[in-house]
Amino acid sequence: MMPMKKWRLGYTYSQVKTVKMGHYKEYDITNHFYISMGYKELECFPTLWDEWNPCQIYIKYIGEKNKMIICE
Repeated sequence: MMPMKKWRLGYTYSQVKTVKMGHYKEYDITNHFYISMGYKELECFPTLWDEWNPCQIYIKYIGEKNKMIICE
């Protein structure tokens, strides 16, 4: 079988939003998951959703954009 060539989609970072750690146990689990996957805190918007649900933004570097990769 010949290796396939494909292009990455052109994204350098991945971003996720969740409720800031310390507000709900369920979301603390989600925050720990994102951190374990290599995401870093970028910014918190305390009233984006509402004052009881501060929006924490995490980002993760996922590689150079527009790079060809070969799949075997």
